[in-house]
Amino acid sequence: MICKQCGNQIDDNGSFCPKCGAPVQHEVPPQAPPPVSPQMPPQQPPYQNPADDYRILGGFLKVVVILLKIVGPIILGISLLALIGSSIYSIVLYVRYSYEVSYIIKTIIAMILNLGNTGFGIFILLNVGSKLEKKDADFLKLYQMFLPIQIGVGFIINLIQGTGIAGKLGTAIPSLLGSVVVFVLWNLYFVKSVRVYVYMGSDAYIRNSIFTKNVPAPGTNPYQQPVQQPPQTQWQPPVQPPVQPPQPQWQPPVEEAPVQQPQWQPPVEEAPVEQPQWQPPVEEAPVEQPQWQPPVEKAPVEPAVQEPTEEQQPTDIN
Repeated sequence: MICKQCGNQIDDNGSFCPKCGAPVQHEVPPQAPPPVSPQMPPQQPPYQNPADDYRILGGFLKVVVILLKIVGPIILGISLLALIGSSIYSIVLYVRYSYEVSYIIKTIIAMILNLGNTGFGIFILLNVGSKLEKKDADFLKLYQMFLPIQIGVGFIINLIQGTGIAGKLGTAIPSLLGSVVVFVLWNLYFVKSVRVYVYMGSDAYIRNSIFTKNVPAPGTNPYQQPVQQPPQTQWQPPVQPPVQPPQPQWQPPVEEAPVQQPQWQPPVEEAPVEQPQWQPPVEEAPVEQPQWQPPVEKAPVEPAVQEPTEEQQPTDIN
């Protein structure tokens, strides 16, 4: 074992470090906690949603989509064909018997307006039904934007077709009031229906509308899960900590003898080095320059005449 204070080697059974006197802490092996019997949480009953079919297209909302996409356009198409036939028949009769030009022109204008208004109504029904089925948040805005236009055009058509003020107002006003009531009722259904709200997933279709953007959402979403309380666990006795072995009493560390520091000695002063005194430079004697001497003329040297040797003597060939 090694001391944690000074790093000295200690006997495994020792309680104090022999060098620094620090107590030795023997490591106690961790003890396993007592086994706890598993407690099964109480079984919660499965959540029963009162509106399990609200997220899919069902109930009265499915009927509304069928009316908008299939039944309504078919009815308007049949009424359009009947209107065209009756208008043509009326024109033929007036041309054949009375030939009133004003009535014929009025009938033709009313027929053209009826054709456009009925086709526009079919367009509204198909688009609103398709957007509602696809969960498009703009379906209510489209309905509130285009249907008042169709109601106004229908009121104008009834004023044109009527005869006399009483006849015109007697036909146009009830038709206008009936169309307004139907428009308001359908808006109330779309805004207040919890099924529509859950099916759309949010109230964005209400916020995007024109006339009902400030209406609050219809009630509480039935798909909101109730807050479940955590299961109550049975009381368990507290786990007692493991018993620690008694710690040895602290012993003061052995004081080591102080090391004597050498006394201060003044530094030895070195003898100053004597600097040589200045000596004036020794003047050198001037070097005498040799005087100029005229050059000595040398006597011309005569070339010496060499006598021919025997080897150079000409030999007599004969």
